[in-house]
Amino acid sequence: MKKNILRINILLTACLSFFIQPALACTGFGAITQSGTIIGKNRDYFYVPQKFGRVIPQKKFNHWYGNPYHHSNTFYALMSAESVSMGVNQHGLTAIEEDTIRPQHAQNAKEYKQIQQQEGTPDGLVLYGVLQNFNSIDEMTPYLSAIFTNAAPDFYQFSDANKILTVEVGNKSTFTYHILSKKQDYFAHTNTYLSPEYNELNDLIPNHEKVFISSQNRLSRINYLLSHATEFNINNASSWFMNTQSDTSECLNTSLFRSDLHGVTSINKNIPNDKAAGTVATMIVNNTGDFKSSQIYVMMIDSIIVQSDGKQLIKYNALNTSLENLFSGSQPKFVEHEFVRNPPVGGVCN
Repeated sequence: MKKNILRINILLTACLSFFIQPALACTGFGAITQSGTIIGKNRDYFYVPQKFGRVIPQKKFNHWYGNPYHHSNTFYALMSAESVSMGVNQHGLTAIEEDTIRPQHAQNAKEYKQIQQQEGTPDGLVLYGVLQNFNSIDEMTPYLSAIFTNAAPDFYQFSDANKILTVEVGNKSTFTYHILSKKQDYFAHTNTYLSPEYNELNDLIPNHEKVFISSQNRLSRINYLLSHATEFNINNASSWFMNTQSDTSECLNTSLFRSDLHGVTSINKNIPNDKAAGTVATMIVNNTGDFKSSQIYVMMIDSIIVQSDGKQLIKYNALNTSLENLFSGSQPKFVEHEFVRNPPVGGVCN
């Protein structure tokens, strides 16, 4: 199995090399609801082309983890190039992830690389392999070691209609995990380790005021929203992820929806931009165990234009439908939306 993973990694290194750069600003959450589960993620990244569509199983990924299930699932995923950022398969198993802070952001990159080994299957391929090969958390559980001792350091989360699995992959092929199954249990995650075993990796992060504190502030904000929610549903969650309000003037450090254009006056989803960064997409899945009542919400930024008055005109496409409709075979129908907000200060602000 390790040889197969190594072979696939070599084949895809070229097309994935750009996309394993750190986003440093993804915010994920999940909760056990009264009727099932909900899980979601705001993906913050450079403004580069991305797509959401049906992914056909590939033979090379079959039984990647030694599992005997013979599923070969199809799934829908948000992807950049060939890298899966988040997705849901035909049985409702959903997968998301948040990036760790990479060595190039450490004060002493050499020391960081010595402490946290970066080798391993890239996160996008881990999600691909899991979505194709497993139908549920219970099916995954016996194979957690096979999956995550070969995975690159990252934060991974998965949900079905009954349980949520959260995983932190640290250094030297180690990982920690938790399974949530009780009503009202929830998790939140940003870009720093929460497991005490990996405190030393957080300690190496430089520029705490911009990187570590930003991650911690967003973690506090999503935890506050979760702890004060009267109901866990897609409408609430999508409003959290689109809300540009901030508790401080340093909006980049707290807002869950961000766009830091770095002086660029416009961005477009079809034109790669390695300077401007911000929230590029959102995916939320509410799984009740019944595809007719289970829902998915996907938002993808289309363009941002700085107007003459300094305000930002933000256009995005959104999909809000049932999992039954999503897997019906028809093309997902996105609806165009737009809104205007005041010029951002330190990233984003109302």
